[in-house]
Amino acid sequence: MDSDDYIDKDLLIKQEEYMNKSIDIIKFKMKMVDMQGNEIQKIEGPIFDVENGQDAFNELCFKDVLIDQLCIYLIKREYIASNNYRFVKGAYHEDFGLVPIMIANAKTVISTDFYGYFYVQSENSIMRNTDHSKTIKKMNDSFMYYDKMLETIKKLDLTNTTKDNIKLFYTNSILIKIEELDEKDRPTFLDEFKKRKMYKNIKIKNPKQLIKKLLLKANVNWYFKIR
Repeated sequence: MDSDDYIDKDLLIKQEEYMNKSIDIIKFKMKMVDMQGNEIQKIEGPIFDVENGQDAFNELCFKDVLIDQLCIYLIKREYIASNNYRFVKGAYHEDFGLVPIMIANAKTVISTDFYGYFYVQSENSIMRNTDHSKTIKKMNDSFMYYDKMLETIKKLDLTNTTKDNIKLFYTNSILIKIEELDEKDRPTFLDEFKKRKMYKNIKIKNPKQLIKKLLLKANVNWYFKIR
């Protein structure tokens, strides 16, 4: 948890039924609130009963904007230990690098409708930090996570569809981060994007996706302008 956020006092009681079933990962929901606790927004997302990790990830990656936020999951300790999951020390947004892999590799995942986490929007939030050096480090860390992900999924027993969706999730997330950069910083990270040929992760299922992929390959700035 972030130091200024808080959880519902009944969170563990409400999830105890699923904890007793020894489910690997239990997902609940988040509300965004102001400093006085007034609701700003409920973050919606899919709700489903027990699924295997791959089915859960393949559903969440297209329908949930908070899929990689560790604070809205309960994760079985034995599952973490048996896979030796660890955050990268000294890196920003560690959950971006680890949570998607943990979901996809799990045997059982459930997504509940309980709003158990309260995210306080404050000026101290890491997401609002305007420190330029931290912004650059966060971008470098994002590409580092992408590279680690490619190596990790090679070793996991995942379907090609799941692997493709993981790559697509990281690609879209990094594109969003690049778009939020100042224009003077974009070229450096667009070069990193091109060097990895990340546009290849866009799967063509309709004309819109074809245009998107062609723009990403030709000029990402054009993609930002028409998106």
